[in-house]
Amino acid sequence: MMDTKEVLEIALHSLQRIEHSLKEIEANSKQTDSDVWHTKRADNQKEVIWEEQWHPRLVFTNAISVDKMETKHHLYEDKDSDDGIPYAAMNFRLKATFKEPMELYDFPFDCQDLTIRIMSDWPDTDVQFKKNMSIKDSIRIDTFTGAQEWDLHKHVISQAVDEDRELTGSHRKYPMYHITAHVQRRIGFYLWNVALIMFLIMCMTFASFSVDPFEPADRLSVTLTLLLTSVAFKFVVSQSLPTISYLTILDKYILFCMTFQCIMVVQNATASVYTDVKDAKLFDLICITCLACLVAVAHLSFGITIALKYKASQKEMKAANQKYQELCQQINKTWTENMAKRQQRDEEKTVKYEINYVENDHHEIKRKKAKRSRVRPNESKDGKGLGRLKDPDRRRHDGDHSESTERQSKSQSAEYNIPI
Repeated sequence: MMDTKEVLEIALHSLQRIEHSLKEIEANSKQTDSDVWHTKRADNQKEVIWEEQWHPRLVFTNAISVDKMETKHHLYEDKDSDDGIPYAAMNFRLKATFKEPMELYDFPFDCQDLTIRIMSDWPDTDVQFKKNMSIKDSIRIDTFTGAQEWDLHKHVISQAVDEDRELTGSHRKYPMYHITAHVQRRIGFYLWNVALIMFLIMCMTFASFSVDPFEPADRLSVTLTLLLTSVAFKFVVSQSLPTISYLTILDKYILFCMTFQCIMVVQNATASVYTDVKDAKLFDLICITCLACLVAVAHLSFGITIALKYKASQKEMKAANQKYQELCQQINKTWTENMAKRQQRDEEKTVKYEINYVENDHHEIKRKKAKRSRVRPNESKDGKGLGRLKDPDRRRHDGDHSESTERQSKSQSAEYNIPI
């Protein structure tokens, strides 16, 4: 037993801790002490007022429009925990449109991150995000509507991230949580409808060498017509390409093709300067060889660059998928262990209930048996029990049986006394 002095010291220490906690809340929170989201529920209060007692103030920061959103709250108990404190859960079901800035340096061979950004209006001193290790994150591929343009990967990366104060300009840090899916662009449309057409137009400019070098007007008419065709095609294609301020891989290839055509225009104009036929044909031969090598080297460099970038993106996706699979295995292992513990606990409860039930039945049977077969402790001098049953019905039955036996014996004795 503790004395009064120790009890007072413990109470004083508890009050000091409470005072220190209230000071921290007042210093870090944006609201007053009465508005703190984890206000305790009253003792006689049965229902939870979520806005007052648990409201993490979650905001979807990159949502453009929310067409439909349903929010549900519920409490559930963790049977594996020993403290008995329930968990509060908030479920969102929404139909919304989110925006995501895309990095298009590798367009159309790019891989994009589609992220849903969640932030709390409370500072990180009051709210912190953590991955729920009892539920797997998943995404449905069969309902993906952009399958003709994108390949959707199966993995989903969910993690808490730190906010960059330099970008926000706030002196407080707020918790953020990102849910990210990855998509890979299908290159078929841009490969066959843009890159191939530009390659063919560029290759047709070599046809100008079939015209006599001493007729520059005919040569230039062929080359300039193809150049104007490329410009018109670029103008039409640019309407379906993303509007950005930097060059993508496809933009670089189109500009290379148009630059090559401009070089051909310069070559055609320069070939007309030579007056000697042999010199003009030699100049054309040297230009054809150099320009063909330029085209081959340029396409080889483009191919190597695209292959390296594609390999790097596939390596990144493979690492993300492996991380997702390891997380799923960990979650499955945790779930299996929890289910085994619950099953063992249920079996123990069942066995305990059966034992209690059998014991109760055994005690009841013994009690009834003792009530019906209890006898008086009377014994004869020779040690044989002569006790009478306490059951009145049984005594009545035995009395009737003894009277009938006595009458039967009297009747037999009467028969024996009849004179002959």
